Amino acid sequence: MFCFIHQHKSIIPEVRNQFLIRLEEALNQLNRPYGFHKNHYTIIINKGMDELTITMSERQILIFSNYDFEDGSTITDLVIEKAMDIFGSISVRIEY
Repeated sequence: MFCFIHQHKSIIPEVRNQFLIRLEEALNQLNRPYGFHKNHYTIIINKGMDELTITMSERQILIFSNYDFEDGSTITDLVIEKAMDIFGSISVRIEY
């Protein structure tokens, strides 16, 4: 399991919403449909055994995946790429 983290003093709601909109648009363009379930702070994206969870707060974005970035998972690569486009960088990667 890999955890990708972006931390900031304050992540304003408009920026988080922009990330969600771009992510959902990118998922809709894929040939394979993915489940996209979201509530106020957590998003779960899945297709079969390939599952990714995004947890957001005012100060950080946590992305949990079974795959490392650029390591064979289209969905992980897509989410990390969109996060870097919106937030700048993913500052820490924890493998456990």
